[in-house]
Amino acid sequence: MNVPVTLRPREECRYDLVALGEVMLRLDPGEERIATTRSFR
Repeated sequence: MNVPVTLRPREECRYDLVALGEVMLRLDPGEERIATTRSFR
């Protein structure tokens, strides 16, 4: 199934989705809630 993806030009965007996804992966709290965790994996 091919679904076309429409992206805005780079000049109109402030953040990069791939970069934000990488930040979320690096701040993984594991099984704990992010508000109560003492460490991130």
